[in-house]
Order: sequence, then structure tokens, then C-alpha cells
Amino acid sequence: MSRGLLLAIDTSMGPVSAALLAADGRVIGHRRVADAAGQQAEVLPPLVDEVFSACDASFDDLGRVVVSTGPGAFTGVRVGIAFAKGLHIATGAVLVGVSSLVCLAVQAQASHPGVRTGVIVDARRGEAYLIVRDPDGSLVVDAMLLPVADAERLLVKACARPMLLVGSGRHLVDAPLALVPAQGDDGIDAVLLGRHGLALDPALHPARPAYLRAPDARVPA
Repeated sequence: MSRGLLLAIDTSMGPVSAALLAADGRVIGHRRVADAAGQQAEVLPPLVDEVFSACDASFDDLGRVVVSTGPGAFTGVRVGIAFAKGLHIATGAVLVGVSSLVCLAVQAQASHPGVRTGVIVDARRGEAYLIVRDPDGSLVVDAMLLPVADAERLLVKACARPMLLVGSGRHLVDAPLALVPAQGDDGIDAVLLGRHGLALDPALHPARPAYLRAPDARVPA
């Protein structure tokens, strides 16, 4: 087997998932642990090993690793990126990072092609992570952290046409009627993450944390 396998991993939002894809985007294997908050470091390595073992695949065949970069849980983002970088160093596989908010927008647009999509994720403390993406991939609103009221205003402004609204923060905003809420899982689909990252340029999409908020912990002075 050539070095054409792609591994996509997500640890940014509670669940931990891994998907192994062929170079054409065909799914070879997929595993997901629904609730691994605080346990990402313990769950991810055996989960990935299980995917490879179940598919009788070798890490020597790995050509690309795609990882979600946040925003999301600080620990989860760090664990996922560190693991992806380890695979990059060990195997020489190309390493690509994708914003978790972009991941959610891509998923929604896969089911609703041609529709502008707003993603709003509950960041707690009266704040929300926000992104608005057009069907062609251009960003109407780039990823940012805002007070909920400001996020709502931006969504209203971006809604010059029917727009899908997804993410765990949908309940935080009073969406205009023009926004079409999507129902379903607010987690990241590792398969679609991998397919989105198949052709991305690693130089333009580095595996760098996109926290958007400073960590709570501080080094003592």
C-alpha cells in the first residue's frame, strides 16, 4: 500500500474521534468516543491504534494527518495537536490543521449545499465563538470570540439571505426567521474533517491552536 492514507482526528469539543481515509476520500475506518471530556490524552492513542488495527493498516502508509485546532476545550485541543505532531515527526506525514468552527460549517454545508452558514458555539461566561461561511468557502465573519449580544448582532447583519445556523450556541441568540436552524449533533465528524483536509495546503493551514480565549491558568509571578 502506498503512503496515501489520511488520518483525521478531533478532540476539541468533548468527543474524541478518528477516521482513516484513502486518498480519494473513501472511509477505511472510523471510531468515536462520545464523551471523553478531560480524558482525551488517555482515549486518543488507543482509539487511533484500534482504527489502524481493525483496518489492517500500517502507520508506514500514512501520508497526511488532519487535526481540528479549536476553539474548544483547552486540554482537548492541546492533546489532539500534540498527537498529530507526534505522528508527523514519526512518519513524515503531511500535517494539516482545520478550525473546529470551519469543520462545523463544512458539515452543515455538506447537507445543505449552496447555503450561507453561521456557526455559534457556547463559550460560557456570556460569550460565544462565531464564524459565518459562504458556500464557496469564503468567510463573511472570521472566527472570533464575542459577547453573546454582539454575536447576535453580527448574525443578524450577515443574514441578508436565508442562512443556516448550527452549533451548541444556537439557543443563546434570538435568530431572525430568515435563519434556518439545523437539528442534530453539534460535534465534529472526523470523516468530513478528513475529506475537507485532503487537498488543503499545509503551509496555509498549519496545526496551530486556535483558542481565541486566553487560558484560565496563569504561571505564578
